[in-house]
Amino acid sequence: MSDEQLALLPQADTFTEIPDAPRDPEPRQIPDGTVAHPTRTVAAYTTPGGDPVAAVPSAQPIGIEPARAQVDTWLPVLERRTDWVMVALPSRPNNSVAWLHLGSGITLAVTPYLVTVDRAHYSLTLHQYGREVGRWASVPRTRPHPKGARS
Repeated sequence: MSDEQLALLPQADTFTEIPDAPRDPEPRQIPDGTVAHPTRTVAAYTTPGGDPVAAVPSAQPIGIEPARAQVDTWLPVLERRTDWVMVALPSRPNNSVAWLHLGSGITLAVTPYLVTVDRAHYSLTLHQYGREVGRWASVPRTRPHPKGARS
């Protein structure tokens, strides 16, 4: 894919929505700790070798202006096929996934950490090497989101 074609795709970051992205076929599956880091902006595809659906940048915006910053993009790998990995996208809607080609500027690593969110009980749990190392209660949102209901 050319740089011009890549520039036309929507950016998959923490502040965007990619409505055409496929949904995770197994959303309750726990990732094995493999993560993918694009070392440059790369195309994300609907299937291995399929249609491009988004551009995944090497860094993600975090925070709120004027204190917004950039952090490296690291995406959980949910499935692997020879030269392709299916990753969870940082964009909305929730459970959006896409396929990245491993020959296109992708670094793989393994993290010992897993964060789980229990939305029914408003808690977040941190695991390291499969063992719970911390649990925190969260507070349900009491005011509507300024942009309306979010998935």
